[in-house]
Amino acid sequence: PRLMVEGLRAVSDRYSVFLLDQYGVLHNGEALLPGVEEALEALAAAGKTLVVVSNTSKRRAALVAELPGRGFRPEWLAGAVCSGELCHSALGSGYRRALFLGWERDGDCSYLPSNVRPASS
Repeated sequence: PRLMVEGLRAVSDRYSVFLLDQYGVLHNGEALLPGVEEALEALAAAGKTLVVVSNTSKRRAALVAELPGRGFRPEWLAGAVCSGELCHSALGSGYRRALFLGWERDGDCSYLPSNVRPASS
């Protein structure tokens, strides 16, 4: 069932872990959205575990490295889960070739494990 609340304060005492979608929810690509800093600060101060979730094709380390530039304080976050890291893990389990489909500017294939080569055209 869907739960509609006025804000995190209404449910924060019911959960110990918060999975936080980043883009468009926490920040706009450049800076935290209004109210996010205060909410994350309160959750962290209450001892909540905060994990950023993203569909970026970047690896976890690259995602976490860019968060402070958008207003995140490293001490708020327990970790991050992103598509690029999951892809790296999945492809490392036996695949040998992969075809990247995306915009040229997104051609960073760091999510490919060393045993997988991008397919040539």
